[in-house]
Amino acid sequence: MSSIDPIPPRPDHPWWADFEADPAAAFDGVIRSVAVPFPYSRGEPREALALLFGALSEQDALRAQLDQTLGDWIERRRHDEPDRRLSYGLERYIQELSDALHLIHRLDLRNSAERLRRGYFLYRGWFGALRLNDARDALGAFWTVLAHSQTDARFLSRWYALCEEAARARNPVDLSIGLLGLRQLPADGDPKPLDAALSGLARWGALLGEQDHARFRRQWRALRALYPRGPQAWVDHVLPLLKGRNEPFADWWRAELPKTKGGGARGGFAVNPPLARVQSLAERIGYEPIERVRPDIERLIDDQLHYAEATGVSHYVVRTACNIGTRVLADAPDLAYRLARIAVRWEPHNPFGWNLWSASLIGLGRDDLAELLMWDITRRFPDDAASRPALAELLGRTGRDAEAEALYRATMDRFPDNDVSRTAFITLLIRRSRLAEAERWLPDLRRLNTESANNLTAALNRAKRGEPPFAGHGSTTRASVGNARDLDAEAVRGDGRAARAAFRLSMAADGAAGGDPWREAAEAELADLLRDRPDHAAARLIQVRHAQAGAADRAARWAALACAYPNDYGLRLDAARATADAAALAGLMEDFPRRAPVTRLARLQAGLGDAADAHQLTDWLADKVQDGDPVLSSLWTSLTTRIGPSPDPQRLTALAQNDPSGWLAIRLSDAAFAATGDALPLVA
Repeated sequence: MSSIDPIPPRPDHPWWADFEADPAAAFDGVIRSVAVPFPYSRGEPREALALLFGALSEQDALRAQLDQTLGDWIERRRHDEPDRRLSYGLERYIQELSDALHLIHRLDLRNSAERLRRGYFLYRGWFGALRLNDARDALGAFWTVLAHSQTDARFLSRWYALCEEAARARNPVDLSIGLLGLRQLPADGDPKPLDAALSGLARWGALLGEQDHARFRRQWRALRALYPRGPQAWVDHVLPLLKGRNEPFADWWRAELPKTKGGGARGGFAVNPPLARVQSLAERIGYEPIERVRPDIERLIDDQLHYAEATGVSHYVVRTACNIGTRVLADAPDLAYRLARIAVRWEPHNPFGWNLWSASLIGLGRDDLAELLMWDITRRFPDDAASRPALAELLGRTGRDAEAEALYRATMDRFPDNDVSRTAFITLLIRRSRLAEAERWLPDLRRLNTESANNLTAALNRAKRGEPPFAGHGSTTRASVGNARDLDAEAVRGDGRAARAAFRLSMAADGAAGGDPWREAAEAELADLLRDRPDHAAARLIQVRHAQAGAADRAARWAALACAYPNDYGLRLDAARATADAAALAGLMEDFPRRAPVTRLARLQAGLGDAADAHQLTDWLADKVQDGDPVLSSLWTSLTTRIGPSPDPQRLTALAQNDPSGWLAIRLSDAAFAATGDALPLVA
């Protein structure tokens, strides 16, 4: 290579002519092992492509062409129907996708990596269903690409979450990926990669039991070997993470640290702001102009975020974000919006952040996004009593009284002791001049909330006299930002549309007024959603649940879906329950041991369980500490509220097998719907 020709010559191979003539066909032929060029045909397809393109200069136009071609190939596959995956062969299908993803970070294909980052939500949902085992794991390959191609700390909370999930599921692959993501954070960012990796190890270790000492020691020593440091440096990095920790891992880790002259860590580690600072700021919000308090709020949140990013402990920043966000919502919806996004990013299984997010979108004039987000909240958190009345209020305010009324009634049925939904429902009736009906509902409200009942009685009397029933009725003042973008809310738009369609179909099936138009609207919405996202598991589930078909046809559809989505617990649970398939339920126990309580309850309800299932369930109900899985937490709350935290096995079995009101069937259906698509965590 001469000094005036810095680009090395392209290795001579006849396949380049095929690729230049038709890049899509040439790439597809190799990645699918149907046209691998000599002499690479005896190796893996991804190795053949890595050898071919790895020999090219980074400036070679063919590398850029591969980058574009590979990204397009993945996107075309995302639009494959589930039946296509099955007829093609699921293992082969996943392997080819994993090979393509492997090439992205192997060859540093930055355009393809950026496309995956931009389409995170769409791709995460699709790859999530394509995880069979450690050897066939498109989701793991997807995470690996994101880990190697990070340009900022956007996925920090996701890496921490993977470390925690690895401990709960005892999955070493997820731990490896989580730690890889933390180690590959930008070196000039905050937190530093080593500090983040140690925090991830701490989050994993905190969930281990006494029997896991050797596992923890192996992971710690493997991580330590990657970062040559002196004894005092390790003490400085690790000891602050162990302050106040009394879990077994903390003692193991302290014993592993080298002895130093000082005996302790030197300063410089992140410190969480004191509670007094938070309380003082919260009090100021009530009597000082919001613009005077805003800078101090932002500094406090930044300090708490710094602590969360350095340690992985998110409780403090999430609690502050939700509390302060609620206080500033009316005067500063943009600030409330930012705080809500922080809460959801760090604790995606906490409904308070989600409700604040939707409320802030309403405050910013984005009713359209807020509505779909609120529908999705009803799916993710079926027993959250606050979200449904808020959604019904939005529906009524935007002129959809029939849907608002149906949702209020469904909410009151589900939460018979919830006064908020009754207050809002009676308010709707009064505003719509349905005064006699409103009066009939007042005694029901009075048993729950005398003050609200008195206020609404006064409003009702004003309406009877022909006066405006509510002060300021018909006028609302909201900030408006026109076409404000929220890419994350738009990304879960499909989940919200599926949940809305599910509600409409349920109302139509129950014989609610306007049932046929609701069914037609729901079916049209599902069809439109699946045209754009054929992989949307929740939409597929709702389609089959409400299909007007014979029993044999429905059973065949369930079987096909369960095969097409082998890693989707919710869809497989619904299929197993619909067909009372003992083998399918046993498969769920084996494949998803963490959600065994839900599966055991489904077995008992179907008459397929035994005394061991009942005893295991009662032990689970007696455990006051839940592991953060919203599907398990919601079911645990429902059951303990219904029958107490310590029921005997016979009573639990009787509830499961004698359910004339359908109470338990509804909870199990909700659990399946919430778990479908894994109610995916978000990343801000």
